[in-house]
Amino acid sequence: MEIQKNERIKFLINHLEQKFGVNRFLIKDFWDSDLEAIGFANASETKLVYVSAHEEHNDFYMALESGDINTSEYTPDNEYNNIDLTNLELIFAKHLDLAV
Repeated sequence: MEIQKNERIKFLINHLEQKFGVNRFLIKDFWDSDLEAIGFANASETKLVYVSAHEEHNDFYMALESGDINTSEYTPDNEYNNIDLTNLELIFAKHLDLAV
C-alpha cells in the first residue's frame, strides 16, 4: 500500500523502519488528508508518536501521547518543536520502548 504523504514523511517512515525494523512499530495515519503528518504506535497501541514535517524545513514537530490511542482515552505526554532527526530518533525509541 502506497502512503500518500509528502517526501519528508515518506523519508522519515523509511528511515525509522531501517533504523528500528519494519515490524517494531505501527504506522497510524489518523490524518490521511494531511500530507505532512503521520503517527507511529507501539504494538499494543498504547503509545503514539505524532510527527509533522513541512517540505521546506529540515526539522520536525513531534507530539507524544499515551493511553488508548484509537479513542479519545489518551493523554498528551510531551511535544517538541523544531526537532532534528537525531533527537527525533532518540525520543521516538524511548517513547515506544524500542531498544536502540
